[in-house]
Amino acid sequence: MVRTLLTDRELHERYPQLSIWSINEMRRRNQIPHLKLPGIRKFLYDLEAVEKWLGGLYVV
Repeated sequence: MVRTLLTDRELHERYPQLSIWSINEMRRRNQIPHLKLPGIRKFLYDLEAVEKWLGGLYVV
């Protein structure tokens, strides 16, 4: 299984309804699934985990 890891900018490009500012705010509040790899200053977002998370937000 290959994981697709996205930066906040790439996540915003894939889901334009999420602004970069809102993505960062949700990350700071641990509301969005994210990864912090040692030695890298960026936060990464697993596409599959984010899609599952977004699916849970829009349950009718």
